[in-house]
Amino acid sequence: MNKIYAQSHGTFHAYQKKHGSKFTLTILAAALLVTFHTTTIASTTLASSTTPPLPGQSTVTLTYSATGAKVVYDSSMKNPTRSGSPYLFLTEETSKDAVLSVVVNGKNLSYNQAPYQFYIIGGFRSVYLDNNEGTDPPPSVNNKFYLNDGIVSLQGSNGQDFNYSTYCSGATVDLTFTKDSSFYSVIYGSRNDISDFNKPLATRVENVGDSNSNTVKIDLREEGALWRGTLIMGGRSAQAEGLSLNNQKGYSTNFNKVEVKGRNSDKDHSVNLQFKAGGLWGAEGWEASNNLVLLDSVVIQSQSNKTRKLGIVGGRGFFDYRIYDTKGKDDPDSINNTIANGNVVLIKNTIISDPNSLTGASGSVEGMSVFGGYSYGKAANNIVSASNSKINGNVIGGLEMQGVYSLQKGDKPRDLHANLVSLHNVVLTDGAIYGTSTAVSDLKKGTSDRVDEEKIQAVNRRRGIAYLAGAVEADSAYVRYLHFGQYYDESYLERNFKNELDLSADYQHENNAFNSLKTPVINKTGLIYTSQDSSSSESMKLGQLVGGSYLLNRKGFHSSLASSDKNSQSDFTNGMHNFWVAAYTVLSDKVNANGRFIQYSPDETKLFTDKAVNHYYGANGEEHLSLLVHDNGLVFDRSADSKTWTDAFRDEYRGLVLYLAVNDGTDGKNQIQAVNISRPAIQIYRHENQQDTFAYGNTQIFVGKVGDEKYSTKTPMGSLTQPSDNFEDFIFTINGFDIEQNGKNVAKATYGFYKYLHVDGKFNPNAEVKVTHNVENGTDLFGNEIKNWESTVKGQTTTQLGDAGGVGIKYWLKSLEVLPGAQLILYGKTNETDVKDENFTLSAELTGSGGIVIPEGNTVIIGDALNRYTHGVNSFSGETTIESNGVLRNLCTKGG
Repeated sequence: MNKIYAQSHGTFHAYQKKHGSKFTLTILAAALLVTFHTTTIASTTLASSTTPPLPGQSTVTLTYSATGAKVVYDSSMKNPTRSGSPYLFLTEETSKDAVLSVVVNGKNLSYNQAPYQFYIIGGFRSVYLDNNEGTDPPPSVNNKFYLNDGIVSLQGSNGQDFNYSTYCSGATVDLTFTKDSSFYSVIYGSRNDISDFNKPLATRVENVGDSNSNTVKIDLREEGALWRGTLIMGGRSAQAEGLSLNNQKGYSTNFNKVEVKGRNSDKDHSVNLQFKAGGLWGAEGWEASNNLVLLDSVVIQSQSNKTRKLGIVGGRGFFDYRIYDTKGKDDPDSINNTIANGNVVLIKNTIISDPNSLTGASGSVEGMSVFGGYSYGKAANNIVSASNSKINGNVIGGLEMQGVYSLQKGDKPRDLHANLVSLHNVVLTDGAIYGTSTAVSDLKKGTSDRVDEEKIQAVNRRRGIAYLAGAVEADSAYVRYLHFGQYYDESYLERNFKNELDLSADYQHENNAFNSLKTPVINKTGLIYTSQDSSSSESMKLGQLVGGSYLLNRKGFHSSLASSDKNSQSDFTNGMHNFWVAAYTVLSDKVNANGRFIQYSPDETKLFTDKAVNHYYGANGEEHLSLLVHDNGLVFDRSADSKTWTDAFRDEYRGLVLYLAVNDGTDGKNQIQAVNISRPAIQIYRHENQQDTFAYGNTQIFVGKVGDEKYSTKTPMGSLTQPSDNFEDFIFTINGFDIEQNGKNVAKATYGFYKYLHVDGKFNPNAEVKVTHNVENGTDLFGNEIKNWESTVKGQTTTQLGDAGGVGIKYWLKSLEVLPGAQLILYGKTNETDVKDENFTLSAELTGSGGIVIPEGNTVIIGDALNRYTHGVNSFSGETTIESNGVLRNLCTKGG
């Protein structure tokens, strides 16, 4: 066995303090040769190590240096958790911010066996003992036990001829790959194995096992550079392996950072980060908070199907699989379960294990899910932010179990914390968006507090938050609050990852009888709104069919929370229904009024043309509507058959919809129902779980306009089961929109909005839906009998199998004020046939002193007796110009 230890030498110390120490390590097919270099000591080649031959391996040279420390290389480390691998790490640090720099030259594509993977670690504290698990006869004491004595073994202990690191916080590993270089490794910013739980309580040191503020930097920008291995981690704190503990806190693993830079471009999608197993984590420890993972232009391949469950994690709250049972406890926060709060994962211009996008893969290409935070205890305020990327896996803001590992009928669902996913032009090729998720599992056999992670199953819930901007595609969005047209500024998150954000602040409830949501402010620090640039294709604009920022939802819009995969999803929520509680969007303050398209019919509007989303109207989705169509929804009224205004808006509204999310009637392969939602079932779920917002199973709409201070909405009115009978209680208005024609602002407009989410499909009041309750027998919210945990409710909205459908915002033009000195052109009917009068009628109120123009050959109707506010009488006082062959009918004004 061969060790290198930087011996005490006056001249060397002086050089190292100023410049650090530098080594070159060469890996050959048959032997491992190490060369030790400084500028003051002659180059010396040491004897070959006992590392076994590696057939077929190409030469790899590692040149490494340290700043503020010395370096230890051990070719076959004794370690109670894993023995036999070569290790490289810092020692005798003269700085708490020591740096280990490694440059890789040469390519090796066959060196991939676990005993030989090369460990590169900044700070490493452990004991020098073999892993004796699985020995025959079985050991009387597992050597992991000695990791908990609070003592780091020193040189001379059990054959150890080096010292471990002084610190496990503040270290940096800087790994740079040259052109066409590759080798197989495990990377830690720091790893601390030492706890002191074997000591008496009074003598323990609270932070002995911490691993904070470490950094890993990996540079793969050179052509052909490829990192291969099983694990990249910023920091890992002591896990107290080999012990049984009762409700004990572990150690902190906070403020760590992993940054990987690759070369993904239009010309190069070759793999530069390849995982045989494991994954990439900012940190792992009892508390893993405020850690950062940054992936910039990286192409990642996973060869293990296990990474689909757990692949990339900002912070993993983990204490050797321990979970302290909080089920039935009055104060779960008093139980010392793991914590993962305020972690951030940033993904930019990156491909994550998508077999159809990357090149140069070897072996299988498996999915890889991304988590901001992951904890058997608490996970709050974690963020995953991705832009211009493709991800083959789920994206989860945070997963938390809150100390509950099993659920039975009648158990109350956990009140989960807020976590967030921000996506800007991102495709999840096989995966869904989860703001906050939770899970269940079994305990490991023979234990009372260790989770069997192999048996973890997701519990389908709709919690947490998502920001979506540009074109986003996913199987579904399992969230509570969804924002369209906004995303996080990645540079803001990178600069501020150590400062935890309160993600729940925008979603507090008023202290009133309706438990209504408070209205949040707009223009929050760190957010980018796509509508701030009205010329952007991602802007949300009135007059669009599908907004410039939208979700293509491959699995459709379904309220059922039933398991769709018995292996990976729990059946606990079978028979339960829920959907988004609120949807938010900030609109452009400018409306393009150059459009001339009047052949609008809600029944004939096409959301897709040849699988492409239509942002506008007409046969090819490129026609802009005439302003005269914008007000079709203004004259909407309910028929005598409608029981409530919510029924009428659902069944009879014929005006415009700005679609926020769509589905083409397939899941990418097979035909599906784009919409299958039962609002009565949703209402029961929310009521029984103390989540009622008096929205009657609907999704509340919040709309803002660029320049506004806050969103606008209308709070709930009515009783628990019976909505208000006042029309105005269901709508809200926003004024100050600029009407633009030919590059000029010609009018100001006010638009009206329905306060609940529009959902495509036909409502069947007699459709029976089985609903699961949290009581075995009784009566549900609507008076139906509950028997054996179930009742049957009636009411379901569905689309036909294979038909496209979506959800969005119902809106209409309410009034126009023509500005002084301006002329507003009203484009009406020309030679179109079978066009309803309403499509070339200005039903909205017309005011102002500017002029209006009826263009040549156009027919326009102004004034509508069905306008509930003006009854067709306008106060417009400007001039009216009718060009050749233009026709103006039914002009009802007090002037002009």
